[in-house]
Amino acid sequence: MRAPSSGPGASSTPGKSSTPGGDAFSPGAAWWERFVADCWDADRPAVLRQPLAQPLATPGDLLHMFRGIADRFRSGAPAGGLLFCIEYASKVTEIARHLPDARDASLDAWAARTSEELGGRRFALVAHAPHVASFEHWSRARSFTRGLGAATSLEEYLIDTEIFVGDYLVTPQGVHVDATNAFSFVVQGRKRMLVWPPHVFAGSPHKRSPRSMGGSTYIDDLDYAPYRSQAVVLEGEPGDVLYWPATWWHVGESTGGLAATFNISVLRGQLPMYVAQKLLADPATQTELAGLASVERQAQGDLDALVGRSVEVLASGESPRRLRRWLTRFWMNHLTGARFATPPAPRTGVSMSVRLVVRADPRYPIRWRAVEDAIVISANGHAIELPGGSGAGVLIDELNRGEPASVAALLERHGGIPVADVRALLKWLLEVQALTS
Repeated sequence: MRAPSSGPGASSTPGKSSTPGGDAFSPGAAWWERFVADCWDADRPAVLRQPLAQPLATPGDLLHMFRGIADRFRSGAPAGGLLFCIEYASKVTEIARHLPDARDASLDAWAARTSEELGGRRFALVAHAPHVASFEHWSRARSFTRGLGAATSLEEYLIDTEIFVGDYLVTPQGVHVDATNAFSFVVQGRKRMLVWPPHVFAGSPHKRSPRSMGGSTYIDDLDYAPYRSQAVVLEGEPGDVLYWPATWWHVGESTGGLAATFNISVLRGQLPMYVAQKLLADPATQTELAGLASVERQAQGDLDALVGRSVEVLASGESPRRLRRWLTRFWMNHLTGARFATPPAPRTGVSMSVRLVVRADPRYPIRWRAVEDAIVISANGHAIELPGGSGAGVLIDELNRGEPASVAALLERHGGIPVADVRALLKWLLEVQALTS
């Protein structure tokens, strides 16, 4: 059964933005309203035909991102989630040799080299969160999802990205279901997905449970032929977007040749667990939580004492103050980071002269909040703190109007703020790219 392609995506005119201000990476408020009614709220997959005036990513963009990821991987630096599969098997060693490098002039050239090295065996390369190393593509994904946030309560969700490229016949993991609503932007080749409503595999004896937050549930059987007639077929070409809800089982199939997609995933229902994991992993909270280590010894096996003493540890001393401060930073970063699980990395080596003219984007305001003796400032998913009496909030309010101003003029107009604080704030805002010059 073919998915309808005359839905929200078909009504937007390819090559023309329907968004006021000409944002080529947003399909516009009216488009999102139709999409939410027809697909999001209806729990219905669809092929969204050419919804954007410009492609979210090109084959050249993906090659550039993969080269950057490969360079970091080869250097031993953190490169994010990287998966390379040969046929149905995932490689854990000798991955670097198969990654794009300077020899590869295009994705097709890389694919040809890789196919030759593998003796013609099929392959898949997947990169998780590529936007972390590409502010440009994070900005494009943010522009796209901004309209969804306006049409739904997106604060309850987490957003992430992935790149899939390969000539694999079938998704190496086989049929599976994720906790994410998926927008799969076709970048190169044709892409086909088979998707099934939740009830189709509900009684399958081969289901395997998720292993982590937001993890997938798999069907431990690569032969899905008996279920193929019940699938909804999503198939698109470059510029199209394949959409399927979080509850739908899915698998990718080859249509011949190399295919590449840039995926935006919206993770639903996992935000509380995400907050808890972030809290537990943050060194700033470890001192407070370490107090729980002695609770069992002090309680000597008494259950009521275990519970009571744990509550006392977390509710006394600095714990509530530190937790409030931590949560303030977290929620500010969650909002300024456009609900992405990980924001793009700040730039390094940024220089700033007093003659530099800077400007903020009022669509994505810098947030600030006074917290005890400090002002917490958040932009593009990152936060810093300045002394509470610095008056930095007034400067941020001016920047959020979006009017260009030189560094010298800002220093002059905000003379009540220590010069070092103004310089540090403006330089940091340039590093996290909340200011353009």
